[in-house]
Amino acid sequence: MHGSERRVPHARACAHRLHLADHTDSDCRRALRFDARARHARRVRRRAAIVGLALLLAARCGAPDVRAQPRGPARTADGAAGLEAALDADPLDVARLAARLGDNAVLAALAGGTPAQRLAGARAAMFLAAPEAALPSLLALAAGRDPDLAPAAAAALLDVTRALTPDALSRRESDPAALAPARDAARRLAADAAARSDVRRAAALSAGAIAALAP
Repeated sequence: MHGSERRVPHARACAHRLHLADHTDSDCRRALRFDARARHARRVRRRAAIVGLALLLAARCGAPDVRAQPRGPARTADGAAGLEAALDADPLDVARLAARLGDNAVLAALAGGTPAQRLAGARAAMFLAAPEAALPSLLALAAGRDPDLAPAAAAALLDVTRALTPDALSRRESDPAALAPARDAARRLAADAAARSDVRRAAALSAGAIAALAP
């Protein structure tokens, strides 16, 4: 075999290795483009999956089946802790988490949880079976001075009140007249000069939405 013929396979092998190297470098660059938020979101989803698996195992070991009572009053303290997964989850995952933990856990987090749990509870409020039950806590948080909680609670307040309809309240056998205290509290917050302007605006819109149901 001539020397030039021997060099051809060698040249092809070198070219192949360079081609692989280019692909590897390209793959590395793509991998490095994933930011910290994407990595954190994956970790949050893994934690949520672990919580779900633990609940399933507990049910199979004789504990009450939480899937059969997704919105019941079980273990509000543990539920409030698990609710923190809602902080970085997308809305669909937040809805699933709220359904799994139940209204009582979300309401407990809003009323007396840690700041992180309250923030997560505000995100989950609109996905409750009876979201109007979250109005007093959302109003209290929106009237506060926490720079994170106040606007988050005000946004959740607006989402909840805009989603309320006479038909929905009727299906839940919820009396619209019972919303009057929330309406009045929203009006007071809208008139509070010390509150943030965006919070006051959300409160005013919320008061109008409630007033349409409870004049």
